[in-house]
Amino acid sequence: MSGYIGGILILSGCFMYGLSYSQRLKNRIIILKDMVRMLSVMNNHIGYSLIDMTQIFERLGDFDMCSYVRNFTGYIYEALNKSDIDTFALIWNEAADKAFAGILGKRQLEIIKEAGSISTFIDKDSQLKHIQSVVCELNEELDVVKTNAAGKMKAYIVTGISAGLILVIVLI
Repeated sequence: MSGYIGGILILSGCFMYGLSYSQRLKNRIIILKDMVRMLSVMNNHIGYSLIDMTQIFERLGDFDMCSYVRNFTGYIYEALNKSDIDTFALIWNEAADKAFAGILGKRQLEIIKEAGSISTFIDKDSQLKHIQSVVCELNEELDVVKTNAAGKMKAYIVTGISAGLILVIVLI
């Protein structure tokens, strides 16, 4: 009897492991969508309102975003309010590493970090163009992730179940 219970536990554990990888991929899609929305809102504030970055990130906290992007914007807001002399690009990159490391792919994280170099542009038009180019790159990455997501999510779950079955057969 205990062998069957152990087999069920192994099988369910492997299934949950596959399900966690599937959920990670789903979170990646959600994060990329919310980052595109966040950057678009930021672009609108830079283009049409006369507020500084601290106020922009304060207002971004009111938007409905996933917890990863909310933590990202919250960290930037807190760091901008501190009296440290860190540049905006350093704050942005540190926030991206803390919020998205291990969840997003290397290329996706590089694109997000690229958006942080907005402070290197003096004029508003260059800043707007830079954000728009980053949004386009994120949209392209989002399309790539979306096209591969359904198959990969099923593969992760099937692999988890298969590994569980193999372990149960080997152990029994």
